[in-house]
Amino acid sequence: MTGHKKIKIILSSTCCLILLTGLLLMEISSAFIDRQKQLLLFGKSQQSRVSDAEVEQYRSAVRFQAEQNGIGDYVDLCMAIMMQESGGKSRDVFQCSESLGLPVNSLDTTTSIAQGVKVIATRLAEAGVSNPEDLVNIKTALQGYNFGGAYIRYAMSKDGHWTQAN
Repeated sequence: MTGHKKIKIILSSTCCLILLTGLLLMEISSAFIDRQKQLLLFGKSQQSRVSDAEVEQYRSAVRFQAEQNGIGDYVDLCMAIMMQESGGKSRDVFQCSESLGLPVNSLDTTTSIAQGVKVIATRLAEAGVSNPEDLVNIKTALQGYNFGGAYIRYAMSKDGHWTQAN
């Protein structure tokens, strides 16, 4: 295989990864924005529901971990990430085994929720998210959840936050 062919394959793979990551961000952001609109319309006392019962069954465990990690106002964001990552159909519901250096899908559900919420809390802090309406920085945190914390440092040094270009 020639050097040019290798470069084309690498560029093609990178473009696919960027496209998939962009789609993931749009899906999670859309679910979170929809939830924020519901809160504005119906107030915070309205019990929120993710449409998929397989994800919704974990709400109390996610809420507990979110409160333990200081992100109690971001339960719906956590639920949206779980919905996108696994739809609640895997033991490793947050798909976060790799964040501990473990093989893919090797965490049990309880550990996945604890680790997933901890990583989300870390990424929100790293991205400088100030509140649940801070969607610019939430997008940066979501990309960091997907790519790893190094992305956040890169985005902050390049554009100050997530952009389609970076």
